[in-house]
Amino acid sequence: MKRVTWLAVGALLVLAGRSAQAQGTYVRPQTNPYGTPAVSPYLNLNRPGPAGINYFNLVQPQVQTYNQLQQLQTTTQQTTAVLQADALNPNRLVSDTGHQTRFMSFTSYFQNTGGQHPTAPATTPPVVAPAGSTLGRGGR
Repeated sequence: MKRVTWLAVGALLVLAGRSAQAQGTYVRPQTNPYGTPAVSPYLNLNRPGPAGINYFNLVQPQVQTYNQLQQLQTTTQQTTAVLQADALNPNRLVSDTGHQTRFMSFTSYFQNTGGQHPTAPATTPPVVAPAGSTLGRGGR
């Protein structure tokens, strides 16, 4: 009787249990809300050595990299906004792939003549035998 009771309790626990999430969703921590470098690149001017070399070898490349990353981020955000607006436009004429598609259509890859659609008109005229020819009779 104890075995049946434990079996019933175990079955009840299994059926009453909820699914457990193995991993939660990852949320990237916000590191720098202002988008500026954490430390000014101009602090590299205080390094030992000539100030001109420190400026042209350390400070200027960091500033240029920061400016290019800002420009890239702005361009990416603008492109994303344009693409999202175009995707929501119900009157757009171009499909997502850039050309019309058909289900199970392999005509441009194999089993056709010269990469043409089988129902397309021929580009060369058919060969017609002359009237006195023996091509169709099997003779010499």
